[in-house]
Parts: sequence; structure tokens; C-alpha cells
Amino acid sequence: MSISEASGDIPRRKIPKFRATKAQLKDMKTAAAILNMLSEKPEVLKKLGDEYLEASNAPEEERDFAEYELRQNVLRTLTENIKQIPEEELERNIDIVLGPWWPWWPRYRMPPIIKDYGYYWSGEGIEFQPRGLEMRRQRRR
Repeated sequence: MSISEASGDIPRRKIPKFRATKAQLKDMKTAAAILNMLSEKPEVLKKLGDEYLEASNAPEEERDFAEYELRQNVLRTLTENIKQIPEEELERNIDIVLGPWWPWWPRYRMPPIIKDYGYYWSGEGIEFQPRGLEMRRQRRR
């Protein structure tokens, strides 16, 4: 008896296929649209980076307001540039694309998308300081 014949007798559990809900698909399309727009228009990305930097330099007592204002400015910028997607969908997906909203982060911990495009990192010699999982990975190596 060959291996393939013998393996036919082994009961197997069917692995369910991955099914995304309509809402998830909508969110994926929105996130993709934001990324496409940012890659096609680097000046918009630069504008967002400037807004983050401005908010991160806000004094401590104004941080909450700076965070709120930053979120509104980014949302306004995205709705101006992506008119075919409603504002609520964009707002729901900003976090996926631009990362969490803590404008008082130092520059090297800017949101991932801005970091990946190297806006503040090109030629400035700022070394990225790993946090959490990345530090654990380095310890394992």
C-alpha cells in the first residue's frame, strides 16, 4: 500500500475558508485607497508629516487639543484628496494606515506609514529605537 492510499483512510478535519465580511472588505478597499493616494501624492504625505511634527511639539497642557486638531486636519486632508469615499469610512481607517494617534511621540516613533516612506528619516541620522516585540526579537538573535 502506497503512502497516498494509506493517507486516504486518515480522517481529516475540513479547514474553513477565510471569509471577509462586507464591512471588512469595504475597510480594506478604503485603506488601500488611502495608501494609493499617499504613494501617488508625496506632497500630501509631507503635509501630514508636518502636521504630526507640529502636534508633537505642542506644550504638555495643550496635548489633548493638539491630538484632536491633528486628527481633524488629517481627516480633512484625506477627504480633500479622496472624494469618492465617505468621510466616516476614512476616519475609521486612519488608524490602520497611519498608526495610533499620539502626537507627542518623539520623531523616531512617528506613525508607520510616514516612517516607511522615510520622510523624517532621510539623511537625518535618527536611529530607530525598537520597542516591545522588536526588542525581544533582537534578544533572541
